[in-house]
Amino acid sequence: MTLDKTPLKSKKFMAYLISEITTKAGMFYMLMHLKSKLDWEELALLIAMLVSSSALTIGYVLGVAALEKYLHSAVEILDKDKESDKKDDQEES
Repeated sequence: MTLDKTPLKSKKFMAYLISEITTKAGMFYMLMHLKSKLDWEELALLIAMLVSSSALTIGYVLGVAALEKYLHSAVEILDKDKESDKKDDQEES
């Protein structure tokens, strides 16, 4: 079984990638621009960005893992059905 769809053609992956890049760029900008002069609002924003970025990453990875597990199970079931159909056809002949 070959995969004809690369990750860069997936809309979900591209949305995830854009989200990660913008979040990381925002955090990098805040850290470099503000250095050690963080007010509580800026610190809260930085922490919120970090938490949301981490949640997105975990959710995406777990979602992809669950989808792959589901697809693998479905392929196995369909392959078993095809094998049993072939056996039945051979026994009838």
